[in-house]
Amino acid sequence: QVIFSRFSFRLVRSILFLMAAFSERIMVQAIPLMGELHGRWVGEGIGEYKPSVAPFRYNQEIVFETTNRPHVWQFRAESRKQETNAGLHSETGFLRFFPDPGLVPHGGRLELTATHPFGLCEIDEGTYDADSFDVWTRYQGLIRTTTAKSPLVTEIRRKMELKVLLDGRVEMTYVVEMATDRSDTQTHYRSVLQKIPSARE
Repeated sequence: QVIFSRFSFRLVRSILFLMAAFSERIMVQAIPLMGELHGRWVGEGIGEYKPSVAPFRYNQEIVFETTNRPHVWQFRAESRKQETNAGLHSETGFLRFFPDPGLVPHGGRLELTATHPFGLCEIDEGTYDADSFDVWTRYQGLIRTTTAKSPLVTEIRRKMELKVLLDGRVEMTYVVEMATDRSDTQTHYRSVLQKIPSARE
């Protein structure tokens, strides 16, 4: 009976694993943007925030990975000063895709959650299509710790667009806009990234 129970447990676990893998494959096929995003992206960009932050150049890396939910990708991003390689910013979060062709052709609704090391939690909502997404903070989508310092972020918008180059490579343009309690919404980061081929490719 113990042997049978162990066998049953392993069988159920294997079936669940196969179902999850199959569901993920079907979801990626149904949402082309998920397949395009998956992987490691590296590039450089220019940041500024008038009037307090002068223009600066930075290197950026963004990694999109699978989770145990077929419609959810996890991501982590890091940016560093180009001159010194000193860390500028890092964040981690999730992308939740909800297909809705009636809302957006070849797309649907997108939810993005992110946490920042300066005491901020971010919830964005918007839309995606086959090669882009546009999300922003809605419904009081920013929560901060009691020790977060001024200037306080009051709004964030993220825009991403993919473009196929003449040589077949895919290029990502990634823009982050931000508002604070001291300034109106403006572009804070703009980077151009390219996917790094994985060992399997």
